[in-house]
Amino acid sequence: MEPKRISQLMPQEDGNSITKPTSKCTTKRAQLSQRWIAAIFEKLARRYAYAWHAMVGETQHDIKASMREWAEVLHDLTAEEIQIGFHSLDTESPRRPPTVMAFKSLCRTDKPAAAHRPYKALPRPKSDPGVAQAHLSKMREALRGR
Repeated sequence: MEPKRISQLMPQEDGNSITKPTSKCTTKRAQLSQRWIAAIFEKLARRYAYAWHAMVGETQHDIKASMREWAEVLHDLTAEEIQIGFHSLDTESPRRPPTVMAFKSLCRTDKPAAAHRPYKALPRPKSDPGVAQAHLSKMREALRGR
C-alpha cells in the first residue's frame, strides 16, 4: 500500500486564500491555509526525507498536529516570504530540517529578531560639575581619614 501524501491528510479548501480564520481557536487568530501548509510540508518532506518525518512524526495525528502548529506560527507570512524561506534553505543548505521558528526567520530575512538587532545605547546623562566636585571632595576626605 502506498503511503498517503501529506496533502491527503488535510481537508482541501476552495479558493486561493493564503490565510483563513481558525474555527477551533477562540482568539480568532488567522492561520495559514491548509493547502499552503500541505504544500510546505510536502516540499520539506521531499527535501529532508526521513529527517523530516522524524521531526514531525509519522502518524496522521502527529502530522496533523504539526501542520496546525505550523499554520498558526506562519499565519502572518505572505507567499513571497515563504518563497524567500525556501530560497534561503537552498542557499544555506542545512543538513537538518528547520523548525517552524527557524523557517519563519528564514522567510523574514529583512526583519531580524529583537535579540539579533544591534542595541541603541541610551544617551549619556548630563553631568553637573558642582555635584561631581562635591562627591570628589567627600571621597578625598574619606581617604585622608584612613
